[in-house]
Amino acid sequence: MLAMSLACERNQDVNQRVAAQLLDVDLKAQTQPEPAAQGVVPSDIGLYDIVLQPDRHTWKDLDAFYRNVVLSKADEHYFTNLKRMTIWNMVELFNMPEHADLLTVDFYVDQQADIDLIDPGVYTKCMKRIIKDGGNPTITKLTCQYKYKQAKQYIIERWGESVWEQEFREKFDELDQFQKSLQDRWGSR
Repeated sequence: MLAMSLACERNQDVNQRVAAQLLDVDLKAQTQPEPAAQGVVPSDIGLYDIVLQPDRHTWKDLDAFYRNVVLSKADEHYFTNLKRMTIWNMVELFNMPEHADLLTVDFYVDQQADIDLIDPGVYTKCMKRIIKDGGNPTITKLTCQYKYKQAKQYIIERWGESVWEQEFREKFDELDQFQKSLQDRWGSR
């Protein structure tokens, strides 16, 4: 009887240790954040604090966020998407090209230079502001042509010609039409 009692106590002891280890594993799983999917911008980064309250913020708040937070995340897997989202909101939500000085607009055109798949509406609005304030039409035309071709190539290489034709070509028509409206250095369109 004593042997059975000791065996039961040992068994109970083992069961308690196993249960404690399983509980510890479960607690660790609950307290550690899940790894983010590649390219997904964390919701707690601060962008949404600004864009979800547009009545309390201006494009200048997003500009400060971009320069202080976004640029510091260059090594993160979501950097390009964070850049794209921040610039989009600055232009579309806060109409930055109409309110900012030309150097700021030019800065954000430059920031879009290394983005393979730009938002054509955002890019066009920035480029229109540059032309409006006396920017060089030839350089603007060539830059727009390059970004159009770069985006088209990016899409076709990843998803094929049919995706470009069915889903993206129309979106990039505004950029294409804008660059075609500009004269090149020889005065032709």
